[in-house]
Amino acid sequence: MKKFPHSRYGASKGAALIIVLAFVVLATGLSVAYLTRTTTHRQLAQTSYNDTSADLLARSALDITVSALKQEIAFNPVTVANIQPQRSGDDASIPNLIRRSVYPDSIPAPGVSSLASNISSGPVIPTNPNRGEITPARWNSHYLIPSGANFTAPNWVLVTRAGPAVFSAWQNSLKDPISTNNNYVVGRYAFAAYDEGGLIDVNLGGFPGYAGLSLPTVPGRPARPTRGIRASDDSEESEIMLVDCQTPDLTPGHTNASGTTGVAIQPVQLKANHNPTSFSVSTLPSGLSLDPVTGIISGIPTTPGGFTITTSASNSCGTGAPGVLFVTINGRIGPDTTPWPINLARKGTVAFADLTALPSTPTLTGAQINQLMGWRNYATTQQPPFPFPSFPLASADNYANYFLGAFPPPNYDFATTFTTVRNDISLVNGRTDQAVMSRQELIKLQRSIGFSPSVLQYLGTFSRDVNRPAPAWLRTLEERWDMNNLQGVLPGLWNHPGYHGIGHAFGLQRHDSIGELFGLVWQAGTFHAGTRLTDPNYYGRWKYFHDLTDWPTNQPGPDFFQVIYNAMKMGNGGVSPNPKDVFTVGAAIIDQYDTDDLFDANPDPNECNSDCGNTITIIDTIGNANPADYVYGMEDMSWHDPAIDTARPGLYCPYPPMVEANYPLLNRRFENVGEFGYAYNPASDPARPSRTLDFASAASKDKPILDFFTYNIGTGRAGIVNLNTRNGPVLASYIKGALLHDPGGSVTPPDQILSQNSDALAAGQAIVRETTTTPALTRADVARLAAVAAAAVPALASPDEAKQTIARALAEVGQARQWNLMIDVIAQTGHYGPNAQGLTDFIPEGEKRYWLHIALDRDDGTVLGSQLEEVTE
Repeated sequence: MKKFPHSRYGASKGAALIIVLAFVVLATGLSVAYLTRTTTHRQLAQTSYNDTSADLLARSALDITVSALKQEIAFNPVTVANIQPQRSGDDASIPNLIRRSVYPDSIPAPGVSSLASNISSGPVIPTNPNRGEITPARWNSHYLIPSGANFTAPNWVLVTRAGPAVFSAWQNSLKDPISTNNNYVVGRYAFAAYDEGGLIDVNLGGFPGYAGLSLPTVPGRPARPTRGIRASDDSEESEIMLVDCQTPDLTPGHTNASGTTGVAIQPVQLKANHNPTSFSVSTLPSGLSLDPVTGIISGIPTTPGGFTITTSASNSCGTGAPGVLFVTINGRIGPDTTPWPINLARKGTVAFADLTALPSTPTLTGAQINQLMGWRNYATTQQPPFPFPSFPLASADNYANYFLGAFPPPNYDFATTFTTVRNDISLVNGRTDQAVMSRQELIKLQRSIGFSPSVLQYLGTFSRDVNRPAPAWLRTLEERWDMNNLQGVLPGLWNHPGYHGIGHAFGLQRHDSIGELFGLVWQAGTFHAGTRLTDPNYYGRWKYFHDLTDWPTNQPGPDFFQVIYNAMKMGNGGVSPNPKDVFTVGAAIIDQYDTDDLFDANPDPNECNSDCGNTITIIDTIGNANPADYVYGMEDMSWHDPAIDTARPGLYCPYPPMVEANYPLLNRRFENVGEFGYAYNPASDPARPSRTLDFASAASKDKPILDFFTYNIGTGRAGIVNLNTRNGPVLASYIKGALLHDPGGSVTPPDQILSQNSDALAAGQAIVRETTTTPALTRADVARLAAVAAAAVPALASPDEAKQTIARALAEVGQARQWNLMIDVIAQTGHYGPNAQGLTDFIPEGEKRYWLHIALDRDDGTVLGSQLEEVTE
């Protein structure tokens, strides 16, 4: 048998082979690992590159879209036809949609082309997810498109090496990467723009619900001191009981006290005989309170003036004879406040939009409104901690005062400079809801508290307004005139001994401010005994010393009467109004604004036999002390005696009171600029029974006043709704609950408000139909919109006060000259492959989506504000 030779070193050679093979395996593994890691790094780098490229493309797409809007503004002066952005690719079933990137471009001149090509961004047949198609659900992830609407996906804008270019059909040059081919596509984007200014700003709008809240009792006038028999019958038994059980009398019966607004008053101790167990008062100046057990009055007064207070003390036998406390509070005169529920019905601010007027809200209960509007607005509403009810009555006035312009002492400046929203609020207790909410935050909130997603089509998160009248009105009036300045010309109270109707103490103390803002200086009355009924100068009056038609160069701006003059002139086609009519309107506005409760506790028996005082505003228009040149406001005499009113001379109060029965005299601060409409105007159409300013007709000569004055004088305001919105329910939310008739003061009968959703919605839809045909150009167009609403809703048709309900509800919260848009853009980087045969064969590599909220000034294209959201899906 053959034997094979073998090496004597065979074992060692085998081991060497195994070692070599092991090194080969190890080297191979290391090589594979290295190559795998290199591939992963390359993939990550490629992904990062694609993401960055898509981000740059998306931002560039936004820049191009905004630039087109600015170009549309820059070369086209404002007209009714172009006050709103030109629409392209919109649909009547989508009220918020302004334009889409569409092919062929349907945007009319002076709009700028979207540069879209003939390729839809939505799914095509056959569908192919790898082509980067955007589904309808993705396009509506912001919920601004109503369910069932006819939304057509935007077309792609193809971006070549040379920039966006329009392609109607396929060209092979789109896929050719040679360096000299400028048609080579490197990406694409599509966009849709929505009218966010026509939505309710969720950061501001929507008043909270209340639990068990009833209207406060309206304080009555002070009771006149009376003395005499304290029992209803004079029997012997009663006389004995009066001796045995005596009620306490105030000692002394008359007391004087004084203080200053913003400073704690020296406590006033009420004292009485016969062991009183409790004390009471009729009314106290704002900020003061009574301890009913100790009888001590203390606090920090907020309202200046003279006050006559009826005081009393009680024990087990009953209440004794009343006493009188005279309190004098020095300081700035402020407007009367009105209870919170009344402010809701008087509308005038974005905060009072009523979300229950929106469709699809059966599930949006009052508690959820609190969560949506109150809880999110923690910074402005200062809501108590959960789970306490939103805005209990104790804090309601604080909330109302914030939005309605309160002026807490000791800051007694005329002008206010707050805006209705703040962007710089720091975190409080770790909460973030006081910051301006983004769209994505709003959607998350909807999902967390469960209200209908359909409501989201009416809610926005960003809008801005420049608080100035249209430049064509009055170029020297940079911002609307602050009607809160009317506080400075309120009459002083009659009631403190020695005042005798001189009044206007603040005007005397701050005459420089009164002169600057009103052109007025106070002239004291003669007060000659026995001449009250015959001497027009018996009471004090104002004297006007500015030039009504041309204000001095040393003034920072026009005064109150100059603004009214120019507004009436503009409304009359440039024809100057009668100066006496201007002063009468101004005096009537002052009379509506001030309080009509001057009261004399100790009347002079030589002058009148009952309480008397003068509240009517009298203005010497020329300054010559000639009663023939005086004008008067709209009030009658306070505490007048009808038997002697007719004895007054003809020059005294020459204008008759308004003819319309029960027309309200407000006697309180204004809650909105529309309430100027309560002022009497001698030049008004005699066919209108009320003879007031006309804020409810297209032909109104008074309507520019709506655009010249404002309650909130913040230079930039947030949340103001666009009057040209095509969302009728949004307007309905501002209209619902508005007063049809205001009885003045703080009384609001529940049946005097526009409470039905159907009426509010009918008014809103009528306004939308009108502005769709003829858009509003300025805030003055609210008068025209009020007329069309009155024609559509019987409750608004009559009387004239009801017709002006829309003006009071919408004038202060509306604007027409700012474009507040949300631009939704989706951008994809990529290319057409070598085998591409059509526009749909695009190969996406990276994608980025943004929602840009932007506000543009229609007059000059200035960006008033913006907010950019990167959309994560």
